[in-house]
Amino acid sequence: MNYFKVFILCTLYLTSIVNAEELTSVDIHSKDDFLSFTQSMPEDKKWYNVNLFTDLDLSGVWESPVGLQQDGNCTPFSGEFHGNNHTINGLVMNSYESETFKDAGLFCSIGNAFVEHLVIGETCNFTGSTAGILSVWTSGNLTVHNVVNKGSVNGMKNTGGFIGYCSINSGVVIFEDCINEGELRPNYTNGGGFIGSFSSCQDSSLLMKRCTNAGSLSCKNVDGGRMGGIIGATNGNINTEFVLEKVVNNGLVNSGVYDTSGMIGSVIGNNHFNLTVRDSINNGDVELPPLKYGAGGFFGFFSENNNTVLVVDNCVNNGDVLSHYSYTGGFTGSIQKNINTTVTFSQCTNNGNITVDGDHTAQYTGGFSGRVDGSNNLFLLCDGCTNNGNIRNKASSLGGIIGELSTGNDLGMWVTLNNCTNNGNILGTLAQCG
Repeated sequence: MNYFKVFILCTLYLTSIVNAEELTSVDIHSKDDFLSFTQSMPEDKKWYNVNLFTDLDLSGVWESPVGLQQDGNCTPFSGEFHGNNHTINGLVMNSYESETFKDAGLFCSIGNAFVEHLVIGETCNFTGSTAGILSVWTSGNLTVHNVVNKGSVNGMKNTGGFIGYCSINSGVVIFEDCINEGELRPNYTNGGGFIGSFSSCQDSSLLMKRCTNAGSLSCKNVDGGRMGGIIGATNGNINTEFVLEKVVNNGLVNSGVYDTSGMIGSVIGNNHFNLTVRDSINNGDVELPPLKYGAGGFFGFFSENNNTVLVVDNCVNNGDVLSHYSYTGGFTGSIQKNINTTVTFSQCTNNGNITVDGDHTAQYTGGFSGRVDGSNNLFLLCDGCTNNGNIRNKASSLGGIIGELSTGNDLGMWVTLNNCTNNGNILGTLAQCG
């Protein structure tokens, strides 16, 4: 699947939803209309065309995900939801202590759906095991256009500003012109400004265009992992393609865990996977606590991928990256243990300072990648790239572009630096500073 096929799939999917013949129309002019819809939907199991014609204040009147059945099972929302630029306020949901359904979101699940021109207000708050403002998880194709979230999200795992967990087969997920301004507090693992985890998908694609995260992510649990300003985890996907274009992260990612970045926390264990990030910017600082590893402006860890292509084109990291342990870089903490994989950084710039405040064991610090190693048939190209950030570490293995390039017993690694420039100061106290 390539970039042009993604756009073709998007066009076909939008047309199929808009022209659907069996949509049940629901017009919401009041709080009572909304309650009537939410109470009937789980049992009706129809495809809907919902139009919101007023701002809603749901304070104290609704506290469960739409589509949740009385026995705890979930009916996914399918069809169209037109917010008409109206706002949902006062929706406070705490499902974590529930005995039947511990997850939180406006919908318990959403699939084969189109959602547009909706605002989730700052008085909304969602708390659950898996949590996302729009939906707990996706069950099929989804297009989200011009939706703004200002509410906060608290999750034990899979915590997203829009979707907690996405795992689909033969599906397309699209985000266009969306903004997350809400604060996210993932308590354990997989937290992202838009999606907590997009993992274990097959024959699928994700397209994000002109989307911005302005909300901060904060996790204090020292045993979890995978936090990103846009997506927390991208792991275990097969024959799947991601395209992120003109995506911006402005939020601080302050993590108590490993695999942390301004864009995608971890890209691990994917097979036949294409990931393209172009014309995108990370402005958010990334901070990792002592003894945790894998911090970068765009990716925390890129490892154990097979037959994978990563292209980062015309992107900028402006965020400072602060770590106390190993594998720290302006774009990625580490590129390692990949098989038959191509990685290209083209016309990219790091302006963030890369600082590791640890002891002599906290190694591998670079303007683009902390370390590149342990791979079989890895082709890495940095073309026309510039590092302007200062690199500082009390330990060893520091570089303006790559902290350490280690071949070891690798069967094949080809690394090319073409027209690259380092303007940053390199300060280390032990060895291997270049």
